[in-house]
Amino acid sequence: AVKESVPDERRLLSDLGGGLTIGRARQWQLHDEALTLDALAWVSREHFRVELGPGGSYCLVHLSSNPAWLLKGGELTALRRGQPPLPLAAGDAILLYTGASDGTPDGPDCKGTLLWHCRTPGAQPARVEEADGSEAVASPRRSPASA
Repeated sequence: AVKESVPDERRLLSDLGGGLTIGRARQWQLHDEALTLDALAWVSREHFRVELGPGGSYCLVHLSSNPAWLLKGGELTALRRGQPPLPLAAGDAILLYTGASDGTPDGPDCKGTLLWHCRTPGAQPARVEEADGSEAVASPRRSPASA
C-alpha cells in the first residue's frame, strides 16, 4: 500500500496540536506521494480524526463509511462512523480497509496493509522478525467486536 521509495521521515505527522483530521483532502500531497493508486482509492477525503481529549490524552473519531480498525494491546476493534471517541495511546495503530474480499484490513485481495502508528516522539513502531528474516508489524488478535 505504501510506496517503498517514500522515506520514513516523509511519512510522519507529528504536530497534532489540538487535533488532526487524516484523509485525502487534508494530506493530499502525502497520500499521493506515499500510497499506491490501488490503496489510495480506499482512503476517504476525511477518514478519521485524532482529537485532544480530557486530561490531555488523545482520542480517535472515525469519520468514514469505509471500514477501519483500532489495534490496541493486540486486540483489533472495528470502528464505525458515529461511535463515541476511543482513547489512543502510544503503541496503538489505526488500520484502514484496502479492499480485502473477507472484509478485514489485511485479507485476500487487499491492496496492501495501510496503518497509522500512534507513538511518542522519537519512538519506533513495534516490529517482529519473520521466519524468512524479513520484518513485519506484530499481528493483531481480533476481538469479538470486530466480527
